[in-house]
Amino acid sequence: MNRFRCLFSVLLCLLIAVTAHAQSGQPESRQPMTHVTLGPSSVPLYGPWKFRVGDSPIDPETNAPLWAQPGFDDSQWETVDLTPKGLLDPLGGFSDYVKGWTARGHAGYSGYAWYRIRVQVAAQPNEKLALAGPSYVDDAYQLFSDGALVGSFGKFSGHQPTFYFTQPMMFDLPAVSAQSPSSVRVLAFRLWMAPDTMVTQADTGGLHTAPLLGDLGAVSAGYQLHWLEPIRSHVADLVEGLLYLLLAMVAFSLTRFDRSDPVYVWMGSIFVLLVINNILIVIASWSQILSANTDVVVQDGFITPLLLGAWVMVWWVWFRLQRPAWVPGAVAVLTLAFMVSTIIGEDLLYPYISIAIADVFHTISLGVRLVLLIVLILIVAWGIRRQGAEGWLVLPAVVLLIGSLFTVELLLLHIRANWFPFGIRVTLAQMSNLLLTAVLFVLLLRRLLLSVREQRLLALDVKQAQEVQRVILPEAITALAGLTIENEYRPAR
Repeated sequence: MNRFRCLFSVLLCLLIAVTAHAQSGQPESRQPMTHVTLGPSSVPLYGPWKFRVGDSPIDPETNAPLWAQPGFDDSQWETVDLTPKGLLDPLGGFSDYVKGWTARGHAGYSGYAWYRIRVQVAAQPNEKLALAGPSYVDDAYQLFSDGALVGSFGKFSGHQPTFYFTQPMMFDLPAVSAQSPSSVRVLAFRLWMAPDTMVTQADTGGLHTAPLLGDLGAVSAGYQLHWLEPIRSHVADLVEGLLYLLLAMVAFSLTRFDRSDPVYVWMGSIFVLLVINNILIVIASWSQILSANTDVVVQDGFITPLLLGAWVMVWWVWFRLQRPAWVPGAVAVLTLAFMVSTIIGEDLLYPYISIAIADVFHTISLGVRLVLLIVLILIVAWGIRRQGAEGWLVLPAVVLLIGSLFTVELLLLHIRANWFPFGIRVTLAQMSNLLLTAVLFVLLLRRLLLSVREQRLLALDVKQAQEVQRVILPEAITALAGLTIENEYRPAR
């Protein structure tokens, strides 16, 4: 009986082993698997793109650009790949940033250029498609789908397009046909870059990020997500503007305690200019109310020169300098020259003034900035020589001021001037201005306390002088018949 049980156990084990071996040898297709059905999606169009500088001729039959037509032969055009190379946009912090056409063999070129791509779209019949425009582009563009104009970023009218600072855009594309759910589409971008863009930035030209193509719902979600990038890039400007507004109110309120010192009015006026400047930055970056050209004219052509000239005069007034007497007049002339040379030198009047003339004025603008900087340094040197150790206290503020006013030059020299902690852009100018405002607040408070102390000492001197006068002056006035004598005593200061 025991032998029978042992034999039965051995046979049972062999049967289990053979069954397991047979199941493990089954084809993979018979194995249980998890089925995943992916819903609507979107795909970045990294390329290959066909690229060419210049503008398209007009088709006389359709009155549409010839280069937008799906049958146009672009095989001889350059090939461009928009796949990110791990670069970080130096201005906006876009992680999918690629360099523009000026870094791809077209240095110094501005104007029109075209990008074309052929895409085979496989989608459900009658599915709605959309395309999210590039989140970073120089400067304006029109989008064509199979030769038909779909939409644009900027206004293409007049002698040159009106463009805005880059913002996310979304365009509806024709739905997929039920008869042809898998079809080839030709997408074309007509780009335009203003000449002044090359002056203020590096590696400019064309598409810096890839467009996004896909289902309407998926593209819409990505479009809304892309809006976080310009918001995070300029939320610090909004906070900084509120801080400047507070400091302007503080500076003007200090005049109530010391009306004899004009430095508080100068400081308050500078902070008001900074508030206006930051408001313009936020409006131009988050809306299409203000064109980029108008914003640059106001900021670079007027506010920046006024700020630099005002800061020079602040330290002139701060140190109570009166010699040499030509300094205030020279600062006014240099500020005006800075305005004119900047407006012309940054190609803000193109095409009314040629680029060759604008380059000359751009050099003049840099020279005027340098002269104003030299005047600022001379004023600080004169102030330190006049006030000694007291004058050295303003040196940190002046160094921070120079760092905040000349960050554009640092950026053009490829020196890092932007950081992106938690996705929020923080610039060297903002950090310098933040430290500068803290230093100025301490200096203004110290100056006010010293001024109040001097006023109290002066009031005490006057009171003591009055007491001395009462002692040495006769108590009674000599009376003469027919003659009235009155007297009045005033302090010398």
